[in-house]
Amino acid sequence: MYRRNKEQEVFYDPNVYKKTWDHAELSKPFDINHPRYPKITMAALANACGGEDNRDRFLAFMRRKYSTREHSPLFFIFYGVPHSFKTAVVNGVFSKLSHGRFATITPSLLLDKYNSWQLDKDLVLIDEAQYISPKDKPKIIGTINAITGSSIINGVRKMYSDIANDIYPQRLTFIVTTNEPVNLTNEANERRMVVFESPVKVSKALNMADTEIAAAVK
Repeated sequence: MYRRNKEQEVFYDPNVYKKTWDHAELSKPFDINHPRYPKITMAALANACGGEDNRDRFLAFMRRKYSTREHSPLFFIFYGVPHSFKTAVVNGVFSKLSHGRFATITPSLLLDKYNSWQLDKDLVLIDEAQYISPKDKPKIIGTINAITGSSIINGVRKMYSDIANDIYPQRLTFIVTTNEPVNLTNEANERRMVVFESPVKVSKALNMADTEIAAAVK
C-alpha cells in the first residue's frame, strides 16, 4: 500500500493534514519557512516547470482541476534535459493525488481505435515524445486536439467488447514529456499548449543527491 511522507501530505488531503498541526504551526504563515512546507517537492516542481512563477501557475491550474474536475482544453509539454523531474511531476507527485485516475500511454495507443483508457482519467502522461515519428505527428496533433477540444467522450471502444454509445465526461489533461523540442500544434498562436522548459538536472538545481529527492517525493 502506498504511504505518503511528510513532504507529500500537503498535496493530498490538506484539510485532514492540517488537523495534525499544533497551535504554533497553525498560527504561522504557510510559506517556505513553515516547518510543514514541502520544500524539496516545491523546488523540484519549480525546476521541472522552468521557475517558481511557472510552477505556481501550474499548481493553480491543478488546484482548480482537482477542486472542480471540470474539463479544460489545456495540455502541458515539459521539455528539458533528462532527470529534470519532468516525468516525476506525474509519477512522483500528482499520480497519487489522482487516486488511480491517471495513465501512461504510448503514441500508438493514443492513435488506436480503442479509447477506453480515456474513461475516468485526470492525467494522461505521454513520455519521451521526442520519439514520435514525423509520419505519426499530424495524426497525434489531430487526436490531441479532438480529445482536449471536447468535454465529452462520445462512445467507447474496448477490445473484445461491443461499442458503447453512451456519453461520458471528458476530464483528462495530457502531460507530455520530451528531451528535445516538440511542437504538437498546427497553429501559430496555440493557447491550449503550455510549454515548460527545464535546462538543468534536478539534482544539480537542488544541490542534492537523486536518492534524497526521491525519498522526499516518492
